[in-house]
Amino acid sequence: RATAADIAVMHMMIDHHAQAVEMVALAKPRTTNKELLKLAARIAASQADEMKFMRDWLAARGAPPSAAGHHGHGAMMMHGMATPEQMSRLKA
Repeated sequence: RATAADIAVMHMMIDHHAQAVEMVALAKPRTTNKELLKLAARIAASQADEMKFMRDWLAARGAPPSAAGHHGHGAMMMHGMATPEQMSRLKA
């Protein structure tokens, strides 16, 4: 049976993977390097697949698909994630 900690970790992992997808989406408008763009596409696809698995895992246990708050806005962030301010700077 899943514990509250298991569910919290899944929510944090979904946010972690979502941030990776958000980051690699920045590559396409910024480079024409085909290898880098292929890598970004592979990262986006794999992270999306893993997020689907995690949401399905949560749903099978009757848990909400995501935690309240996103990327640290009221939710605990995983170690190593960029802060909202860092993401803003990266996008700029």
